[in-house]
Amino acid sequence: MSVSADEARVAQLRAEFSRDWDMVCQHLAHARSVEPSASRASAALVALSFDHAYQAMETLLVRIERALGLPERTVSAWHRAILADAVQPLPGVRGLV
Repeated sequence: MSVSADEARVAQLRAEFSRDWDMVCQHLAHARSVEPSASRASAALVALSFDHAYQAMETLLVRIERALGLPERTVSAWHRAILADAVQPLPGVRGLV
């Protein structure tokens, strides 16, 4: 059974999206595994885990935009813009968040 170039690209993108999402989930799980009020070090670990989860989510969103052929963001606040755009309503898919 042969696989077309498009099918191979879709499979690659799905694997990349899955890895990105797994990273988000792993960092959030790491944050949940620590009681931030236990110590300053615990609070710092939770904060760092949230930061890594946020970066992983940005990576996923950028990868999705590239896969859709959208132009690369060049504004200085691109990280805010990508999250704002990610919650826009899509008719028939999702309403307002």
